[in-house]
Amino acid sequence: MMPYYFEVPEITLPFDVLKYLDNTNRILPAEFCLRGDVGMKEHSDIVDTNADYVYSLAQGKTSSKEAGWYLQGFGGGNPSQQSQQNPSGTANDGTGMTEEQNAEMSKELNEWANDLLDIRMTSVSILRSLPGKNGWWHCEGPSLRSRRCALNFLVEGEVGTTKAQWGYNKNWGNIAPEQVERMGYVKTADVEHIEVLDEYVSPVLNRGFFYNTMYLHRSFNEECNKHRTICSIAVAENIDINIIHKKYLKGTLFK
Repeated sequence: MMPYYFEVPEITLPFDVLKYLDNTNRILPAEFCLRGDVGMKEHSDIVDTNADYVYSLAQGKTSSKEAGWYLQGFGGGNPSQQSQQNPSGTANDGTGMTEEQNAEMSKELNEWANDLLDIRMTSVSILRSLPGKNGWWHCEGPSLRSRRCALNFLVEGEVGTTKAQWGYNKNWGNIAPEQVERMGYVKTADVEHIEVLDEYVSPVLNRGFFYNTMYLHRSFNEECNKHRTICSIAVAENIDINIIHKKYLKGTLFK
């Protein structure tokens, strides 16, 4: 059986990734939406008072989007999770998350990780769970989103309270991890049938842990009044967490 996660206390982030992001709840000023800037329309429900961030977003140097990469295709999400600012509900209300990327940050972290580790690391993203909400159950890999696991860091949140969870959808039966994503995305009606199998509470900020994305997983942040922010560096799509764990135990994970 593959592990759900394992800690690597030797790995800590080399810099503060939050400096690349605005830490407020974002809504773009109306003039950005009305001007027709590239990518602005999809961000019309994001508030931002940070002029530098908004400028970077408009120039394509930074991107922020609702984490609807599974919600949009399969109709998942929780319709009862609605924003007070937008009571009609949006994808990030349904998923409880947003996903953000910054080109400069990604380049620096990707180079650092590939210099440090004897495995190939690929894309970098920031996943933010909304205060008082859980992320939606989902899985990635080996096909979806081109990864099977990731090196994650908790960079913002309430240490000791917010957590990651892995689960099993009883409606899907007993299936191998490699086949979970073939079952489609979790619907609202499935949630009551999901059993939590394991969870991980980060003991400190900015310390690395490898995270199995092939099992159903979610962020658990309903007991916190802060964002739960994860910096996630994807591992090459042909490498699963078993391979990494064995290398770590043998002492061959680091260059």
